[in-house]
Amino acid sequence: MPELPKGDMGMNRASQVAFARKLIRNKGVADDLVDVEAEIDEKLSFEENWSALKTIIEPLIPQEKKVKEQVKETKIKELEAQTIISEEYSKHIAEERELAIRKILASDNSEVLNNAFRPLRQLTKMVFEGYSTGLIVEGPGAVGKTHNVLAQANENGYREEQDYAFLNTYSTPLEFYRAFYNNKDKKAIVLDDVAGLFDNPRTIALLKSALWGIGDRRIVQYNSSTDRLGSIPDQFIMNAGIIILTNRFPKGPHIEAIISRCHYLKLSFSREQVLQLLYDFAKHIEYKGLTADDRLKVVSWIKENTNEAYDVNFRTLLKMFDLYRFDKEGWIDLAKHLLTPDKTISEYITAVSSNSIVEEQAKAFCRATGMSRATFFRIKADLKKEGIR
Repeated sequence: MPELPKGDMGMNRASQVAFARKLIRNKGVADDLVDVEAEIDEKLSFEENWSALKTIIEPLIPQEKKVKEQVKETKIKELEAQTIISEEYSKHIAEERELAIRKILASDNSEVLNNAFRPLRQLTKMVFEGYSTGLIVEGPGAVGKTHNVLAQANENGYREEQDYAFLNTYSTPLEFYRAFYNNKDKKAIVLDDVAGLFDNPRTIALLKSALWGIGDRRIVQYNSSTDRLGSIPDQFIMNAGIIILTNRFPKGPHIEAIISRCHYLKLSFSREQVLQLLYDFAKHIEYKGLTADDRLKVVSWIKENTNEAYDVNFRTLLKMFDLYRFDKEGWIDLAKHLLTPDKTISEYITAVSSNSIVEEQAKAFCRATGMSRATFFRIKADLKKEGIR
């Protein structure tokens, strides 16, 4: 049904009559049953005229039409309620999992974990103590980048907002400049997987100047021909260290310029290392009443039923734990539906397994995917870096 117009600007009496008739027809009432022209008062707004007309129209609406509208309204309300419940439940589950991940990562029992993240913690300490202007950490999601940086800061007595800023949202280069200015004298500014951070040339320029300067002076500037900066100066000296956490670092000369200005650490875990971490966690960390045997059983299943094509991390493990808690008999069927591999890497693995000759492997991969030999060898190189295949 057409919506009522917002206000009545330009809506004369004839327009009101025409629109009212259209609404009446939509309700299944014949034109000749209501004298619309006699009921419309040109001194009133359409909302006021329509309010009066509704009392006349209501008894004339066919019962079938009323039922349909009621059913439609009920369905809409039910859908809205279900959507809200679903969103809230998903949010609750996600929060529970993130909390569990933080507990896992905070465990003192994991020697494997401590060894894996020791370089990250040491480099974080360097930035907070002023020995380095910045650090870029690249690594897959849900492996502990954020936790270890913040844990290292907190263990050394640094507090968020007071000693460092934690930013994980991004709107415009101007807002980015404001955030930098407002936190310029803190120990560090942590940028956690900020969407769009490397997409804007202006933001990249701000990052470059914030990470490197002349001598000890890192001067950050925002050139604007308008007064959009308000009371904020168009340049300032950055004293805070910058820590950038990202799942994937783009390529390009401007990006290379950012990397050259600070320390860069790529967290890369082989499949065996990830599984070793998961086993270590399953041994020591309690999760919602699951026994150690239950937890290890789940990790073993993940190991036996996934390969390099699957993105397996802490979140994967907790999702599988939840499936196991829900249905100890049928959880595997659910897990198979939820765990999906990267199709390209799956085809690569199939091609490699099909022949011992590399050229034949490449041909099989190209036939199966329609992709080039270059893609085959790129995947091969990427997996080799991770100690795979």
